[in-house]
Amino acid sequence: MTKDDSKSRSLGGAKHGSLGLGDWVLGARPKTLILSVIPVLMASAVYVQETRTLYLGKLMLLIIMSLGFQVSVNYANDYADGIKGTDKNRIGPIRLVASGRKPAKHVQMAAIILTVICVIIGLILSALSSWWLILFGFGAVLATWGYTSTSWAYGYKGFAEVMVILFFGLIPSIGSYVVFVGSFSVPWLIYLLGALSGLLSAIVSLINNMRDIKTDKEEGKNTLVVKLGLANSKKLFYLFFFSIALATVVVGTKYLFVFCALAVFIFLPNILISLKDNVWREVFGQSIKFVSIYSLFVIVGVLVS
Repeated sequence: MTKDDSKSRSLGGAKHGSLGLGDWVLGARPKTLILSVIPVLMASAVYVQETRTLYLGKLMLLIIMSLGFQVSVNYANDYADGIKGTDKNRIGPIRLVASGRKPAKHVQMAAIILTVICVIIGLILSALSSWWLILFGFGAVLATWGYTSTSWAYGYKGFAEVMVILFFGLIPSIGSYVVFVGSFSVPWLIYLLGALSGLLSAIVSLINNMRDIKTDKEEGKNTLVVKLGLANSKKLFYLFFFSIALATVVVGTKYLFVFCALAVFIFLPNILISLKDNVWREVFGQSIKFVSIYSLFVIVGVLVS
């Protein structure tokens, strides 16, 4: 990084880049956007398999809302960490505010606009199914802005992975199914698939926090990885994969072809080798590949069983 680049990272009088979409797309962290869609598609697959009916309009609204919430939390996190200065030495994806590519107020406004759009979509889906879903939406808004944007930011207190399992797993899975059936008569399999989806996202969250453990310690971010230490965090990483394999077997007892998803664990040795060597870029890339292919196998397995 040059001296000029270093200067452009400052928030006051930052040299902001062009107003094109390229930076906004990168700031949304597109490689991980599949995570918010997985629980929606898994729950939808169960409904379609049970009823042989697909409400495409509802499905599209669910997908748009899920993606919107994920991008909004990414922007809100970018904004909060940027103005606090905790992203200045961070590695990984670009940060719009900390890098000086976008003004902090623009990133904040983008997060707010996306949140409002998601709330509107949520109200429409609630009106079409159950008004109790508003509680899920309220929780999603709190989770979006409570990650790092408040004084009680749970991302700095070691609760990020727990919230990821809830809001990238259980809640969107249950909520999606309720949207289709119109009531909270939800089968146990939806809860299991929701937990499974959440664990897939928690793996990615854990990787990012393990990668950032050094800078997070320096900036006072008390993430779960900082609390546990790197060695214990790796053990938790192994436990997540074991839990996913176990859940796959349980789901397979209901939908036989889901057992095929176990074949995707062929990627696991390479992931673990990279994890042992702390090659975080490889761990992340291979894990995203695992999550994507595994989820596809589960979704298709449910549909064809």
